[in-house]
Amino acid sequence: MDIKRFNFKDMSRRAKVALVGFIAAVVIAFVAAFGLFAGANGPSRAIMDQVIESEVADTLPSAGVYDAEGTWEITSVKIISKERHAVEGMLASQFGDAYYAVAAQVKASNGSAEVERSISCDFVKYEGTWQLVSSPRTESETWHALAGPDKKKLMEHAGDALRMVDSAKRTNELQMLYKDCKASVEDLTFDEEKQTASAQLVFKRENAFSTAGATIDVDFEFGNGQWGIKSAKANGDAAKLSYDKLVGTWRGAFQSTAADDGNCFGAQNAELVLKIASVDSESGKVEGTFQGLAHNHAYLDDDANGCEGDSDTGEIAFVATLNESEVIGKNYEGMLTMTIGTGFTAPETAHGKVRISFGFGTREDENAAVAKLTTQANIKKGYRSSSMFEDTYTLTKEK
Repeated sequence: MDIKRFNFKDMSRRAKVALVGFIAAVVIAFVAAFGLFAGANGPSRAIMDQVIESEVADTLPSAGVYDAEGTWEITSVKIISKERHAVEGMLASQFGDAYYAVAAQVKASNGSAEVERSISCDFVKYEGTWQLVSSPRTESETWHALAGPDKKKLMEHAGDALRMVDSAKRTNELQMLYKDCKASVEDLTFDEEKQTASAQLVFKRENAFSTAGATIDVDFEFGNGQWGIKSAKANGDAAKLSYDKLVGTWRGAFQSTAADDGNCFGAQNAELVLKIASVDSESGKVEGTFQGLAHNHAYLDDDANGCEGDSDTGEIAFVATLNESEVIGKNYEGMLTMTIGTGFTAPETAHGKVRISFGFGTREDENAAVAKLTTQANIKKGYRSSSMFEDTYTLTKEK
């Protein structure tokens, strides 16, 4: 029969019905066969990619302490194998007669690091959709840094390097010395081939009276997508305070006076001059001279603006040692605890003894500079053979 001359309209009604039925049967059979074939092949590539990508993305680490912030993106999913296995027993009623064991290789990057992860997982068909039995299993993974530690993050967490240096020495001196200091980051290097990084963290501390500086050489190691400190080493003088800023002439303005009995205000119009010639930051030795008013007279029955015997000490040389948390003064009510300070008693004369004590910084005021000049006058009056007077001065350094 010539198919080109075939005319559906010329067919009898009975033939037409038979032909339509045949075609429908063929279509139904084809669809059924295709569906069976598709089911037999398990989850499609698109489904596997989508599910694996979502699962792996949820397991990637957030940015570490020293890492730049970035969003992880799955760059590729490669299906290595997909094997059909029989589902046995009661589970077959829920998941069908087969599950698929899938092995894949996943790559991801956040701009600063990348990872290549080999995973394995099992798919089953549940309620008409292919799903994972459990989260993918990591068989192996390889991390690779694309950039070194983030400079801003290093500055924010620079105290970690101080802590590591102190820990090696079983102390906390650097942490205490630089606890309020911000570090600068210098010589930050990254070797992508060796997957290493290093940096210098520079700390500087300075107030009105002292300076200190530390350079910490830090080596970093990269692992599991994050940078961490491998080692930290400080320069030899990192814990050393320099008091060179104390060197110079300090002039004292009278603030108050105290005595055993009546107060003598003879020093209110006088000036104390403290000259610091040198300070050895290693030993704390300080040398210089001082000059002020001494009360070379007996105790007073009442307060007075001055008294015969008030006289200038002349310039007196001293050698003393600076101490931390030094208490200055002899008068109990007027004693002050200074951050750093010292005292010196001049050799005794026929009039008695003169002692200077001075210090810098207090708990309330780190810029405080105070001196006290104490006179023990060996002048007999009544039953007493000596009297004590103490004048307090606020120190200001000459520029």
